Amino acid sequence: MSTEPAIVRGNQESAIAVFIEDSRGDLVDIEFYCITDGRCGKGHLAGTAPLVWPAFAFSTDYDVHCNACGVLINRAEE
Repeated sequence: MSTEPAIVRGNQESAIAVFIEDSRGDLVDIEFYCITDGRCGKGHLAGTAPLVWPAFAFSTDYDVHCNACGVLINRAEE
């Protein structure tokens, strides 16, 4: 079973969250790809219907950047 990507909103950019699972289906990582202005996450939209996940909470410990281009998606705030 694979978890479908989700559209999340950081405090800097919107992004596609791609959930990385191990062979047992356990979540091991999340990759983020910016989608504002049709950038990096556009390829992750093809063939899927990602759900908007308004309740997604980014970590307050570290900044999150796009895995493809490095743009800041969410700045950590305490």
